[in-house]
Amino acid sequence: MSSPAERMVSRMREYFKRKSPAPASDSEKGNFVRKESGASSVSGSLLNRLSRKPSSLNGMDEKGVVSAVGITEDPNVQWRKHMEDGHAILTNFRGSRKEAFFGVYDGHGGRAAVESVQKCLHKFFADELSSQVVDISPEQAFAEAYRKADAVLLENRCLYVGTTSVTCYVSLDENDRKHLHVANVGDARAVLCRDGKGLRLSYDHKASDDLEQKRVCEDGGQIVGRRVNGVLSVSRALGDHAMKKVVLGSPYTSHEVLTSEDPFVILACDGLWDVMSDDDACTVVLETAANNEAKELDVQLASRVLVQLALKRGSTDNVSVMVIKF
Repeated sequence: MSSPAERMVSRMREYFKRKSPAPASDSEKGNFVRKESGASSVSGSLLNRLSRKPSSLNGMDEKGVVSAVGITEDPNVQWRKHMEDGHAILTNFRGSRKEAFFGVYDGHGGRAAVESVQKCLHKFFADELSSQVVDISPEQAFAEAYRKADAVLLENRCLYVGTTSVTCYVSLDENDRKHLHVANVGDARAVLCRDGKGLRLSYDHKASDDLEQKRVCEDGGQIVGRRVNGVLSVSRALGDHAMKKVVLGSPYTSHEVLTSEDPFVILACDGLWDVMSDDDACTVVLETAANNEAKELDVQLASRVLVQLALKRGSTDNVSVMVIKF
């Protein structure tokens, strides 16, 4: 018997056969139902096929550092009047097929911060990597790029407007090993699927986190009602300069050398993660592949399934999900 996730994937595939899909950056809407139950298992042989077989989805070819990228965004009009999310996709980063940059940004207080960050953050990061600093690491480049992006928001007077951010940089080294570098502020999250399980590569900077609570209080702020100074649920963000003393813009960073056990990574805002665990999200994506005839991962369909599941499970925020296949 098929699992609930598989049945939902099947219904969605039938729907999209009847209706041409919208561009990836458009809002996606629909009435797709998933009954709640435990996630089903996915075989190791499927994981091996996903890691070996390249895809040509979204106009990408087999020579790139990533095989395919899917992005779905939904404003969640039942709960939100405005769409404050943004994203960045650069698959030929710095003019090289061996590099790619991706980002998902979740704004608050308006779109001013999101629109600035999605235009400038990757440019600052590229500038740092291309600088004359000897042996600068991607982690150092991320830290400086986030600092510069935050400075732009200060110049733009983003005092009560801000955005969370999760970004990743994928590259090939001289030995053709694939590297994944992640940086984030706030509660936008990166989850790598490793051997069928979710491996979190980011850190949720939230007012409810014990370490962040301690830091905020030491820096002169306070936690009121699980919010920084009674206002923000996140303890780090770009922008929000009226509270910059305690709401830092310095990112958490991580680095993984990718292997055949790592078929994809999910970047998403808290509209997904508030209602779905890391493992569950990875299983849902894998089941979209298990349920199609070619047993290959359709990243655009996978991102749509995750967004629709988040809405069905009662997410009350804008929902943006990016699935990147290696």
